[in-house]
Amino acid sequence: MRTEYPLLQFGFCLPIFAGSGDVHPRTPLIERVSASQIESSILAAEALNFSSVWVVDHLMLGREQSILEGWTTMCWVAGLTKRIKIGSIHLSNILRPPSMIAKIASTFDVISGGRLELFLEAGHRGIEGESQAYGFNFDEEAKRLEAFEESLTIIKMMWTGNPITFTGKYHSVKNVVNQPLPIQVPHPPLWIGTLGSDEFSSKSAPNGQLLELTAKYADGWNNTPASIEHCRKMLQALKKVCIKNDRDYSTVRKSLETQILISPTNEDLDQLKNKISKANPTIYNAAGWERAENEFLIGDPETISHRILEYAALGIDHFQ
Repeated sequence: MRTEYPLLQFGFCLPIFAGSGDVHPRTPLIERVSASQIESSILAAEALNFSSVWVVDHLMLGREQSILEGWTTMCWVAGLTKRIKIGSIHLSNILRPPSMIAKIASTFDVISGGRLELFLEAGHRGIEGESQAYGFNFDEEAKRLEAFEESLTIIKMMWTGNPITFTGKYHSVKNVVNQPLPIQVPHPPLWIGTLGSDEFSSKSAPNGQLLELTAKYADGWNNTPASIEHCRKMLQALKKVCIKNDRDYSTVRKSLETQILISPTNEDLDQLKNKISKANPTIYNAAGWERAENEFLIGDPETISHRILEYAALGIDHFQ
């Protein structure tokens, strides 16, 4: 009997920072930030019928800390394209007040013709240095999560009604009017993500609390690179918190943010892996490749297709 899966959608994460020589091995290792290279990637993604393009939100990252600012880049993408959805990927709650996020997002949805996908995060430990360098406070985890929930509340209120007043511990607005409202009804899709860590909940990955917030506020949930086993565990946990919060689990879109290393044949793949190992031997040794092949999509086209369907069988319907 043939197994039926929901229609799978694929998003492309733009290479907006230089990665050559970087210790972050799962990004496009471009030598320098190149507007022409990024533009060709944008146009290719739409021409190849990717459903979405995603833009990372960092201020300092990669080689020489060289990276484009996220919202500005998203506006550029909107002007170059007609159809493709445009998403922020891990937009940091620390860098902007929620009222401004709501206003900017509403404007973007209007000028792009209703193509925004807003993926927010509380601020993970990986952005602590750049946040502080730019003059933003980086509070302890519990405070960041509390402030994040207040932001989610304000943003959704500002997307659906006017005027609104909210007084919180970290964020407040008074009689704020957000016009024009977003085009998408009831509002642009709101995403929250968890980390593909081996630890279900740790100081670097407060996944339990983030799943709770997903069930309460989000339209979509995203997991960073994760094995089949870990992804299954996270989805089971998400289902439990949805039941706890009286949320229909089937209404939550489920995405995997991952990497693909693909070659026409296994022989070609081995040659490519050897090149990668020579460029980054401390990370891509035997143990590193074992982990990569467990968490990423690596192989020839048939192997990649099989791996995608393994995740789809769990309920993943989006791949970034």
